Amino acid sequence: MGQCTSKTVEVDRKGRDSATPELEKVDGSELSSVDDAWSLSSDNSNRSITSNNIIYLDNNATTPIDPRVYDAMKPFLTREFGNPSAKGYRHGWDARRAVDAARRQVAELINCAPSEVVFTSGATESDAMALLGTFEALDKSRGAHLITSLMEHSAVLEAAKKLETTYDDVDVTYLSVRAEDEGVTTASSVEAALRDDTKMVSVMMVNNEIGVINEIEAIGKLCTERGILFHVDACQGLGKVPLDVKRFGIDMLSVSAHKIYGPKGCGAFFIAERDKQFFSPLLRGGGQEFGLRGGTHNVPGIVGFGEACRIAKHELENTDECFRLRKLRDTLYHTLKDGVKEIVVNGSLDPSRRVPSNLNVSFPGVEGEALLNKVNTKIALSSGSACTGATGSNHMS
Repeated sequence: MGQCTSKTVEVDRKGRDSATPELEKVDGSELSSVDDAWSLSSDNSNRSITSNNIIYLDNNATTPIDPRVYDAMKPFLTREFGNPSAKGYRHGWDARRAVDAARRQVAELINCAPSEVVFTSGATESDAMALLGTFEALDKSRGAHLITSLMEHSAVLEAAKKLETTYDDVDVTYLSVRAEDEGVTTASSVEAALRDDTKMVSVMMVNNEIGVINEIEAIGKLCTERGILFHVDACQGLGKVPLDVKRFGIDMLSVSAHKIYGPKGCGAFFIAERDKQFFSPLLRGGGQEFGLRGGTHNVPGIVGFGEACRIAKHELENTDECFRLRKLRDTLYHTLKDGVKEIVVNGSLDPSRRVPSNLNVSFPGVEGEALLNKVNTKIALSSGSACTGATGSNHMS
C-alpha cells in the first residue's frame, strides 16, 4: 500500500462523518475554504505556506523561521558575539543573560525549573543523552531493561540498539502497536512489558509521521509508581498540544527548535533535578550546561529557540491556532475524499488522540514515491519521515 504523508493538516472525528465538512462560525463568519481558515491566523504573514509557488505541507520535517524569531536572533549573529562562558567582560555577560532568558522561556513552555533545561544541538543528541547517558551511569550488575516502541524516531531506536551491543546486561523490549490501538502506544502495552529490572521507558509524545498522541500521562503515572525513569521525545508535541513535564511524570524530555518555527541546529534536553544522579554526560569539556553537556553555546540558536517557545506558549494559551489548523485539516481531507475513490487515514481519527496539524493518508494500489514524483513541482509532501532520508529506509513503512 503506497503512503503519501501530509504533515500540515489532519482530520478529526467530526469531519469524518460527511463528505462536506460543516465548517463552524468564528466571529460570525463561516469557514468555507482553505483561504478562509488560513485567514483566521492573527499573524498569517509570518507563516507562509508557499515558497517558489510550491505549497509546503511538510511541517513535521521542518518549519520556516518565524520573523519574530529571526529578529530576536539577529543581534547575536553580528554585534552581540560574546561567549557566555567568558566571565570577565560585558560581551560574555550579555551573552550569558541572553542564554539564561531563553532557558526560562523553554522552561515556561514545558513547566520545569530553568536549571532542568540543557541546551543541545537538537533532539537527536537529546535522545542519545537520555538513553546512552543514563544507562552508562546506571548500575547494570543485576540487569537493566529498557522499554521503547517500534514506532519511535530512529534517534531513539538507534540509541537503543547501541545499548544492546555495548552492554551485555542491557535488554531492550520494542513494543509493537496493535491494530486496534490505531498507532497509539498505550499504557497497558507498557505495563505488560514491565519487569523487575526495568530501568527506563522511552516513548514519544506525538508520532512524527502519523501524528497520533501516545498515552504519555498514563505511562508517566505508571513509571512514577514503580520508580522507573520515563523519557519522552516531544519534538512533534511541543507547541502543538499542552506539555507539562510535572503533570505527565516525565523525567527526561527531548525537543528541537526547528519544529516550532525556530532555527535548525538547536534543541533542549530536560532532565529533572532528582534524576541528574543517574546521568553521565556524553560531551565533556568546559563544564557548560551545568556540567551535563560540554561545548560553546550556540547563542543565536538558543535565543531563537527561546523566542519560538515564547510565541508557542502565547499561541497555545491565547489564540485559535489549533482551531484554524483543524479547519485546514478538515478541508484538505474532505477535498481528497471527494476526489479520490479510495483513501485511508493512517492512525486514530479521534481528535483527542491526534494533533490538529497532521494528516497521513494512503491510497490503496498507489505507490507513495511515484505519487510524490507527480506532484512535487507544486506541493511539498513526504512519504515518510525526513529523518530517514539519509538511509533511504523507513521503519514505519
